[in-house]
Parts: sequence; structure tokens; C-alpha cells
Amino acid sequence: MMASVKDINTSDNLNIGYSDDYSAADLRLLELPSEVAEALESGLLKDGDLCLKGGDSDTLVCCTPEKTYGVRVADTSNTLLVTRSEGSDYIIEGTVGEHLELQICPPRVEKLKELLGKPYDGPQLESEIGQIDGLKSFEDLLAIVQASEKELKEALRKINAFELDGFWRILSEKYLSEKFELILNCAVAEDWKLTELSVNVISESLKSHDMTPTTVRCLLHMFGSAIDMTESNDIFSLDEKKVCQFAAEQLFKMQDNWPAETFIETWKEKIPDGMTSNEEYLEGLCLKSDSGALGGGQEYSYYPSSVLPKEVKKRMRLLFQKEASWTLSDITPYVRELTPPGSTVDKLLFKHARIYTDSNTGLKMVNKK
Repeated sequence: MMASVKDINTSDNLNIGYSDDYSAADLRLLELPSEVAEALESGLLKDGDLCLKGGDSDTLVCCTPEKTYGVRVADTSNTLLVTRSEGSDYIIEGTVGEHLELQICPPRVEKLKELLGKPYDGPQLESEIGQIDGLKSFEDLLAIVQASEKELKEALRKINAFELDGFWRILSEKYLSEKFELILNCAVAEDWKLTELSVNVISESLKSHDMTPTTVRCLLHMFGSAIDMTESNDIFSLDEKKVCQFAAEQLFKMQDNWPAETFIETWKEKIPDGMTSNEEYLEGLCLKSDSGALGGGQEYSYYPSSVLPKEVKKRMRLLFQKEASWTLSDITPYVRELTPPGSTVDKLLFKHARIYTDSNTGLKMVNKK
């Protein structure tokens, strides 16, 4: 129910009484941001478009179809009378000493992967297992996840989820690694252009390897982008950076630390012809140190940003547990995704850390406040 605050002329003769259903505890006032109130009043937001979400252990949020707002309690300096008017009479329905207000906040999607249930391991294993409990449709997720519909779709895209038989799934790491490497090897063997890969052609060529058009399309979406989509076929172009990062991840699955020269040489060998390795592609995936545990010299150590918390303070705490001081260039890939729209990495770090210039090297450094 929409409500407004009314100033009453105290010089008027008023008849004020209490409703038979008067309650001082059952009413809550929610103050809406102007853009939300205007959307409701103009009809841009329909019934059900504005909803509250939160479980027993969650902090309450309010979602529109596009944004998520945190809900906080704000004290009201004066007690408010919630009334209805009947002619010149005012009937008091309740009193309110505090109200709820909304502040824009990031969507809370940290547990999204867990909610999707058992990762997908291919059609053969799925048929052996039968119906899997705990799978979620988009409607199921929208009712649970503290995010707007638009933000939920974006979050599913970022974790490379796909819809299968009405449920949203993610590929298991084993299936993902094996099948994408198989696609790359087949592309090289068949001399396919990595910028023009056909879902139909790949699916037909690899159908004996427990792959379907749905999983092929998912893998190509993860490591490339669609350049032509029709009802009968989709064509994808692989992204050099993503493919190179995939190759690097496969090496780090073999061991967490590599001598720098050995890693670069081995990495180049795993990258398909036509693509070029670039050390910039390793940002946010591993750290390069001048002397490590492998007998001196430079080395790469696996430290992916993807496994770090999405909450800024928690991530900062872990980063400074890992390294007491960071160069600005080294820490940037680990905090860039946390930067709010319209802000910068520097502003984020000024707020949560200390930036200074090393007097010996002249490099900008970052450490704990």
C-alpha cells in the first residue's frame, strides 16, 4: 500500500479516533527512493515487481526487476500516526516510531553455484544417475537469490551456467577441462578456423565423446563469443585471452608453482597455432615472484581471483594475508571487479588500504591501513 505524509492544519477542528483494529506493532513504513516511488506511481513497476528477499540468516534486501537495495531500520524522531480519513474524521490505524529505508547495494550471489546443485558431467552419467534432486529453475533461483532478475541473469552468465531441461546447471571442472581440450585438439586436427567454429560441426564430430550441442554451445560461450546465430546453427569465435588462460589453468592443475621460464615455454606449447601467449593474460590468475621455493629465480604461483570473496573487506583481508605489500599493478587485477560503477580502483584502494610510493623503486605500493 502506498502512503504519504500529510501536514494537518492545527487550527482546524479535527475529530480523531482509534480504529477497532488499532495496532502499534503490526505496521511497517518503507521509504522508497524517488526513482522507485515514481516507477510505482507511473505504472512502470507492476504488482510483484517490488519484492523483499531474505532467509533467516540473511540481511533483508528489496529488489526491483533491475536493482537490489539493502533494507535498514531508521529511527523516526517523532511518532507517526498512520491514519485513514473519513470526511473530516481521522481514524488512527497504528503508530510508528521507526521506518525502513532502501540503499542501493550489490546483488548477493556468492552462493549461486551451490544453489545450482550437482555439476553436469555429461549425458551418459546423467542418464545413469536419473533424476537429480535439488536442481533449480530460473523461477526457483529468482525466489531465493537476493538479486534482481537482471542481476541474476548476469550472475548466471558470469559463472557460465546454462539451462538444460528447464534447470540451470554448471559444468563440472573435470568435464569442462576434458571436453574443451578435446574441442581444441579436434580444431587443430581438422584445421578448423578458431574464429569460425560451428556448434553443429563440433557436436557431430565429437558425439561419441559424450558431448551434445547444448554442452558444446556452453563451452564456446565460455571461451568465445557468438558471431552468427541461426535457428539451425551457431558460429563462435574463440577469444585468445580466455583460451590462453585456460591453457595456463591446466598447467597449474599439475603443480601450483612453476619456474618462470619453464612455465612460459610449456604454456606456449599448449596454446593452439594462431594464438599468442601474453603475460598480461596471467593477471588475476597467478603471482610472479623474484625468488621462490623452487631454488631461486623468478617463479609463477597459482593464486586465482575467482576463488576470493566478493565482499571487499574480506578480500582485502585475504590479499594482505597473502602479501603484506603489493605493487599497485599486481593488486589491481584482484580488486578491479569489486570497483563500483562510476568509481576507480584507486578510489577503492584509498578507502580500504594505504597507497604510497616506494622511495627506492619509485613504484606505487599498497599495504594494509
